[in-house]
Amino acid sequence: MRFQREAREFCSFLFGMWGLLAGVSVFLPLANSVWTTLPLQPSNARLATALATLTCFFALIYSFAERHRLRTALRVARRAPFGWEPETAALRAALGRFGWAIACFALYLILEALYDRFTGQRGATVSEPKGEFIELMVRILGPLAAVVYSLLFGLFTGAFAELAMVEYVKERGEEYPRPGAEPPIP
Repeated sequence: MRFQREAREFCSFLFGMWGLLAGVSVFLPLANSVWTTLPLQPSNARLATALATLTCFFALIYSFAERHRLRTALRVARRAPFGWEPETAALRAALGRFGWAIACFALYLILEALYDRFTGQRGATVSEPKGEFIELMVRILGPLAAVVYSLLFGLFTGAFAELAMVEYVKERGEEYPRPGAEPPIP
């Protein structure tokens, strides 16, 4: 019975506007393997895609599992005399995740440029005789770019899921208190 209730709540969480964006963002790394929007090294493309998809999936599940934290914050905020708004805090958290995702995107582009610089051409293998430092850098930059790639998509999914959670809690009838508003009469 509990599993059915949780599955129903998860579906209602996903069917909001932000929930749909969060659900779609889980599959964006897979779409990148079909339509190349972000360049990936051929040697790390499968690793980066799998890692990014799993990161997005777990970010979505984690955000849904944390819904009780937001509900508790609402109950506390209703009793707080200062009118603290958890909706504003959730929006700031989502904006922070978007900001970190943009920073990860910039870092990813830098890592890709360094990889191309050290290999000399796009998708070159490391088997050619080169200096030990350059070979080491090429071997480090590939997996590091895959991790940053997965963080990029995971942060976008987390931001969409945070916005979906605000929408989900509002639709469930748990309104956010406004500053200076009278507490509800029990």
